[in-house]
This record gives sequence, C-alpha cells and structure tokens, in this order.
Amino acid sequence: MRKYLKKEIPRRTVNDTLLLATWNIRDFDSNKFKHGPRIRESYFYITEIISAFDIIALQEINKNLRALKRVMDILGGNWQYI
Repeated sequence: MRKYLKKEIPRRTVNDTLLLATWNIRDFDSNKFKHGPRIRESYFYITEIISAFDIIALQEINKNLRALKRVMDILGGNWQYI
C-alpha cells in the first residue's frame, strides 16, 4: 500500500504543498450493511492512507465516534479532528 500511495500522491514538501483529501468511509464501523465490525488490521490501513495527507475530510463517520477515536489513537498526538 505504501508503494501505491507514494506513486499516486504528490510528494509532500514543507513550504510548497498542502495535501488535501476527502474520503467517504461509508458508515464507518456502524454495521449498517451487516458486514460486521472492522477488523483491527483495517484500522491500520485506514490510518496509513490518512497519514499520507495534511488535511483529510472524512464523511459518514456516524454519531458513535468510537471507530474514529481508535483511528486517532493509532495516528498519534499530532493529529486532531473537529
């Protein structure tokens, strides 16, 4: 995945780029579609993608922020959400 992200996402530079993304994560861990809860490994894939950007807008997070908080724990203290 890292190789693919590196190939597809522009190179990040401190002064010249702002990498912005939007992602409809489709009922994030709500089990609305009866696929079951996300497995632990999927959270690491999600954070790998998120960490490739400076700012990311996630849609369909749902009212229960448990899954988002799990992602934030993996990302670490340098990341915030509003």
